[in-house]
Amino acid sequence: MQQTAPMRDGELPLDPDVGPADEPHPRSLTRLVAIGLGGGAGAFARHELELAFPAGDGAFPWTTFLIDVSGAFALAVLVVFVVDRWSPMEHVQPFACVGFCGGFTTFSTFMMETVLLTRDGHPQVGALYVGVTLVAGVTAILVGIRIAHALDRRLLT
Repeated sequence: MQQTAPMRDGELPLDPDVGPADEPHPRSLTRLVAIGLGGGAGAFARHELELAFPAGDGAFPWTTFLIDVSGAFALAVLVVFVVDRWSPMEHVQPFACVGFCGGFTTFSTFMMETVLLTRDGHPQVGALYVGVTLVAGVTAILVGIRIAHALDRRLLT
């Protein structure tokens, strides 16, 4: 099991799928099952939300936008707790961070919707969608990290 050292303020976490260069990548069937189960659950949740709240032709794709931004926020919180704080929980990180958040959020849908908006004569909406999603996603990450660190400090006292 790979132990992850706590991050210092301003330091980016290592990619959870790739360990430090001097350590072999931990591969195990249970880890792959955790990723698969989390990915399936995340993809199912995204699919159900997209069915419940479809975007109209030429409209801003609010459902995918909210899925991606909330997924970025959730991933930031999970990185603080699951990767930094609770690293001994071997299968939580692959299930939650790699699996669920990876299956829930989707770059391919984001790009497909942008291409379709542009192709169908709505390039301004497509450009707005890309810009707003990137800014909101990074903001969600920063807010998620701050909230998680604040919660972590409260839990320690």
